[in-house]
Amino acid sequence: MVIVESANPSWMLPLLEALQGRTYRVRVVGSIAISLSYVAASRSDGLITARPCRSVDAAAAQLIAREMGALVAFDDLPLEQADLGLEARYQLAAAWTPEALKTLRAAQS
Repeated sequence: MVIVESANPSWMLPLLEALQGRTYRVRVVGSIAISLSYVAASRSDGLITARPCRSVDAAAAQLIAREMGALVAFDDLPLEQADLGLEARYQLAAAWTPEALKTLRAAQS
């Protein structure tokens, strides 16, 4: 099960098409922090955002997810290089395996 975060349903169509046949179920929770927490708690196999999100919206939850062993990516940057300023925005993806993260990142392209 993969969580997709998006404020606009039209942004989700390309992601859903890219994930068709690659995931069993898709959910939309409505909060990046809560969705990342679901990944951290193994309630979801992964998370992708349909549009760039503010890094501060994911800052605490991505730390929790990484501490639990999940892989988290802000665009293609190492997490240490992601700016936490209010204007900084990134495509976010999180998953438990490198293969799953690669699949989710490809769906964002």
